[in-house]
Amino acid sequence: MATLNLKNKTPLKAVLKPLSEKKEESKEAPESQATEVAEFIDCIMTGAVIVHKMHLRETGTGSYAAHKALNDLYNQLPEHADALAEAYQGYAGVILPNISEVNQMEYLAMNHLQYVEYLIKDVEEDRDCFGDCLALQSLVDALLVDLFSARYKLKFLE
Repeated sequence: MATLNLKNKTPLKAVLKPLSEKKEESKEAPESQATEVAEFIDCIMTGAVIVHKMHLRETGTGSYAAHKALNDLYNQLPEHADALAEAYQGYAGVILPNISEVNQMEYLAMNHLQYVEYLIKDVEEDRDCFGDCLALQSLVDALLVDLFSARYKLKFLE
């Protein structure tokens, strides 16, 4: 039984395109864009590991505030990476490629505030890999909100 489109009384089957036609119209991402997105996601996932290590080693003045701020951030980063990866893959109709491991040592040499500022700069500079899809850019904005909050806590609450 065909469902009716109540606006114009046309059977819905006539309005909807077959799934095979929709596949051809899907937003296929160029391979280079998928690689850029995978690198962006990998940066955030690696960031979670680095921030977690910094959290466990925090012993300086104001260390409790920094310890808590880093704890919040390392819990938030994987959620942001997961949301961005799944949304992008659904939007673009691709599975992201694997990215090789990142050398964490250069980042662990930074202090926690420097590293959070590095992440903010990196996210702001590379967010264009998601194109102009507002939903994806909104997820990047939410990531930046948490990074800005962490920067505030690390800078002013110590």
